Amino acid sequence: MIVKAMGFAESVFVARVIGADGFGLLTLVLSLTNIMIAVATLGVPPAVTKFLAGEVSTSSQASRSTVYMAVRLIAASSAAVCIAVGLVSYFLLAPYYSNPALLNMLILAVILVGLTAPLIPFANALQGLGKITQLNWVSVAGAAIGLVLAVVLAIALAERGALIAFLVGSAMPGFLALRYVKKGIRGLPNRDPAIPVSAKGMLNYGLPTLLAGLSVLAAVYAMNSWLAVSSGFVDLGNLAVAGSLAAVIGFVPSAMGIPLVPVLSSLNVSDPKRGRGLVPRAMRITAFVSVPIVVIVIIFAQEIIGVAYGPQFSGASPLLAILATSALIASITGVVGSQIAGSGQMWLGLEINLAWVTAVISSAAALIPRLGAVGASLAILTGYAVLGLILIIIGRRKLLLSFDGVTVPAAWSLAFVGIALVLQSFTGTIRIQAGVGVTLLCVVSIFVLLTGDERQLVREALVLLGLQSRSP
Repeated sequence: MIVKAMGFAESVFVARVIGADGFGLLTLVLSLTNIMIAVATLGVPPAVTKFLAGEVSTSSQASRSTVYMAVRLIAASSAAVCIAVGLVSYFLLAPYYSNPALLNMLILAVILVGLTAPLIPFANALQGLGKITQLNWVSVAGAAIGLVLAVVLAIALAERGALIAFLVGSAMPGFLALRYVKKGIRGLPNRDPAIPVSAKGMLNYGLPTLLAGLSVLAAVYAMNSWLAVSSGFVDLGNLAVAGSLAAVIGFVPSAMGIPLVPVLSSLNVSDPKRGRGLVPRAMRITAFVSVPIVVIVIIFAQEIIGVAYGPQFSGASPLLAILATSALIASITGVVGSQIAGSGQMWLGLEINLAWVTAVISSAAALIPRLGAVGASLAILTGYAVLGLILIIIGRRKLLLSFDGVTVPAAWSLAFVGIALVLQSFTGTIRIQAGVGVTLLCVVSIFVLLTGDERQLVREALVLLGLQSRSP
């Protein structure tokens, strides 16, 4: 939560400094940079976590060789990716966007990705070694360094400074984890046979993760590119700001979801029936915790945008209302995605991601030329609506989940979000007063629908967020 909060603060500060046009340019470059990082890392970082926690966990020599293999793979891949993207940027992308500043930023991104990508797997290695305290420390420290760099460099170098801060900050946890990883590996026993993981084994594990991530990142880049070309960087900046705020809605579900995948993984082996029963319960809790936040964000979008990012981003308020609804759908149905991951069906997850990509790309192609940033927001909403429907169908048919207990929370969520969307279009004090009343009614109605066990889970979620003190 602290890391995400600092990341959000970094986004707010940078957007205020460089403005909507500059933030849109930065968003486009970062969306391409994320693709570069995904290809450069080849899905290896999560494989490092998996193998250090499992196959080579009893051998210091094998663990060391596995980490070194991961770094060598990423270094070689990064070099190839940077050369390819550098050429594409110079000969194709710069002329296409007709923006001189874009070429300079892309070249800077290529250099930084080549230098920082090999550091990324060290944070994953720390997780695989079970050094969670150290992992939390390096994550917070890395986010803090990134925030400080953003403050200094955005003021001094505008968009280029912000790009440097984002990329260096993202690699900083890996850099800080390096000495802890060395120490952790030295502390492992060295039992025979010490067989390190091969490059082929590492790539085979990471391939589904790589393809799933690439499909999503490519869709995001395509949508951002269409919006930048058809409507300009200001519209793209507004969309990015709304997306950053909508991501805050996922803080609570993500805090709950941190232990969910390993719990479901364990239950799928030891007690599959109990694991299947946990999914609808988690969906109910996610809805009850998230909907009040979504209602507040939708109704008071104008005020939230104004306070966080300033009046220059006032055009982001209608986008925020749409993206907040998308975030709610993603949070609730994402629990089914956790069950898929917990059951080890990674290729099924890839197929579902491709369905989301297809829905978003087709919707964006139709809506962005007509509606600009609003069309892009509606395309994202369409994608998550399709994704949610697919997850429910797969959950019922393939995972044998029962969603009977989710029907009432789903109807309740739909009712309050619908009311919030209507109120969002009102003006003056009527919207404010009605919004306060609807929010209070939403919160009160939760405790009517919650069971006793669910009330305790909600309290635990609030404790994770720091919104409520832990009971003695």
